[in-house]
Amino acid sequence: MAVGEAKVLPTKHKKGKIREGKMRRITFVKSGPAEGSYFVGVDSDGEKEKFYISQTEYARCGGPVRGEEIDEDTYLRMARYHEYHKAKKKALSLLGYGDNNEKNLIRKLRVAGFDPDLARIVTQEMVSLGYIREDDQLRRLIVAEANGKLQGPNKIFQKLVAKGYSSADIRKIMEELVDEGEINFKSNAMRLIEKKLPEGANSEEKKTLLYKNGYKYD
Repeated sequence: MAVGEAKVLPTKHKKGKIREGKMRRITFVKSGPAEGSYFVGVDSDGEKEKFYISQTEYARCGGPVRGEEIDEDTYLRMARYHEYHKAKKKALSLLGYGDNNEKNLIRKLRVAGFDPDLARIVTQEMVSLGYIREDDQLRRLIVAEANGKLQGPNKIFQKLVAKGYSSADIRKIMEELVDEGEINFKSNAMRLIEKKLPEGANSEEKKTLLYKNGYKYD
């Protein structure tokens, strides 16, 4: 999908108002840092801006040259692409710090000031590029919680739902891990009791400990 065709709201300037009804002129077109990209300068009645845009998208905008006037639609198309580029760069930075699922990445992009539609578009691109693999994330997280922290299935489920993962996906991956023998909750419950309670602890103490850590007590 071409960025110019994406359903993104018009870009806003620093004070939050859409810049309309201005005389706009191209002041420069320079090669950008990435192959196939440009930096484009725009003068809007004396107010200067610089946009990053792909050469392909710039051609779709008509490829205006230095000194040429542009209309509002062309300006907004360039602004949308520039905002898309910023959102994509921010998404890659966030993913570089650690795992993010779709829901969390959308939320973080919105917190960073990006439009909700644009946040969803960029997040879906991250998924399609393989940068977000929720099944892999869930497998790592569930194994760490179960075998590392000795947490029971109910506690793990609550934690991961709170992180934004799908409840159906959590259940599916957890069942797979149990079926594969990666997790044995019964064995983990016994280890937890041995680790946390003194020898000879009564049934009520065991029940309280297990319930607190997400296990059913049988």
